[in-house]
Amino acid sequence: MAMQGVGLGLIALGGGSLALTGASRYLVAAEIATAAAGFGLFAVSWFADIYGTLNRDPGAVRYAAPPLIQTQFGYRFVQDSQFDYRHFWVEQFDLYSAGLRLSPSAWLSPQGRNGRYGLDVAYRFIGPRPGEQRPLGSRVDLELGTAYQRFAPEQFDTTTFTAALSGRYDLGGIGYSMSGAFADWQVGAGLLRYTYGPKRAQLPSDLETFLLARFGVGALLRGPAARGSEVSVYYDHRHDDFAAGLKITGIGSGAIGHFGIDARYFLDENWGVLLDARIGAARVLGASLLFREPLRGRGGS
Repeated sequence: MAMQGVGLGLIALGGGSLALTGASRYLVAAEIATAAAGFGLFAVSWFADIYGTLNRDPGAVRYAAPPLIQTQFGYRFVQDSQFDYRHFWVEQFDLYSAGLRLSPSAWLSPQGRNGRYGLDVAYRFIGPRPGEQRPLGSRVDLELGTAYQRFAPEQFDTTTFTAALSGRYDLGGIGYSMSGAFADWQVGAGLLRYTYGPKRAQLPSDLETFLLARFGVGALLRGPAARGSEVSVYYDHRHDDFAAGLKITGIGSGAIGHFGIDARYFLDENWGVLLDARIGAARVLGASLLFREPLRGRGGS
């Protein structure tokens, strides 16, 4: 109840300031961060109340150790009113070594009209590492990332550099009835560079800074699902990806980020599927085939 009260107060403070200042470029980052933090606090506490009431068998929760390697290959449909691209093949590779994670990724348009290529490097300060089985899944990571996106027909490119702290808080640490529920979070900042025209044109580029903020709630799946299966609902303030900022009527259009659902279901120790849905300036919908290889011999899953 205290979390919900603080959350409502932060929503009123950030949202009210956003409306009164007309989303001023000098204050909008602080206003959005305040409102997002408030919404996150309220959503997590509200979700915990519901989950704790409905969870009748907390002992059935099974936590998974991080794998040594995980890959995904799939398809995404992107409906964006501003651009002609629609179809993408998505590839991502996650390699874990002790506390380090290396994650190259690519979104590839079959027509060659657009492509996004990324590389993230993360270090885990708190939480399980490959092969480590722990009673709770809380973690804290430092993430550094870069991404390049090419808009061939429109003749411009974007290059992004980001730094963020991200993590997960296992709500089972609050109470036994909430075992298996979790809250995800991220906070950081990024630098976005726009490059225009053919390279030989040497047109001036633009630089922008942007806020990284993300929170979500979710739960581990039980029953026949293998360890690592989960569903989460989240808000992501990131504006430089395909979903970008939500389009609504009024002054908040574009300033708000996007919402999404992430569902992972593993059939066994190695194979699984991912369902991905997001709504913002564009609608993103698709699925991927997952493969993971656990680190054996250290008590992992």
